[in-house]
Amino acid sequence: MILAETPVVEAEPRRLAWPWIEAVTSTGSRARVYAAAAPRQLLSCARQLLLSQAGLTGLRLAAVVDRSGAVVPLDHRLLEAAFPRVAARLYGDPDPLVERERWVNGTRVDYLVSTSRGLVLVEHKTLAHTGPGEPAYPRTPSQRLQRQLEVLWRAAEALEARAELVVAVASPSAKRLLLTGDPVARRLLRAHPERLGARAYRVEALLENRRLVLLYRGEIAVQL
Repeated sequence: MILAETPVVEAEPRRLAWPWIEAVTSTGSRARVYAAAAPRQLLSCARQLLLSQAGLTGLRLAAVVDRSGAVVPLDHRLLEAAFPRVAARLYGDPDPLVERERWVNGTRVDYLVSTSRGLVLVEHKTLAHTGPGEPAYPRTPSQRLQRQLEVLWRAAEALEARAELVVAVASPSAKRLLLTGDPVARRLLRAHPERLGARAYRVEALLENRRLVLLYRGEIAVQL
């Protein structure tokens, strides 16, 4: 299932001066790309960069081709724009109503998803991973995530709805996601299973005719 497509400019990395990448595009022009949101380990072993347009003259890091040749998407905007199509698969509804960035009872949620089975409040995250090992989110304790889950759960209680942390895992091979890096977040998810849960799905990317193509590769298991 194709989730999204966007034209990209192919480039060779020349120097990593965190959080910037200096690169030379396939046309020979030099580019300076801001890449703070990308994992530094992935960038340090990048074989090729795929850049998308940002405004009239700027370039944005869309994906990285790693040493194995796998294309790993990094632009969270593409993954978020594709979520309404993913929601139909995750929630078993061919035509869910998906509303972006809604305020519900004083709480901002990334997505408000109305399905035939009820209302779901979604906090959506993205994670790029090429190994080794299984992908983990978050990698270290995150007070921000803890607050988000607590607020999401309380909003779901007030609405008699369900709240879910949904993680898009950009990976060529991941089969499960470990939610083991934050013990407080794990306790919250374990304590309120009737209202608060976690899901993950895998996204793969291809480069076809200078276009980055995102593919939905199904839901993957979540280990608490």
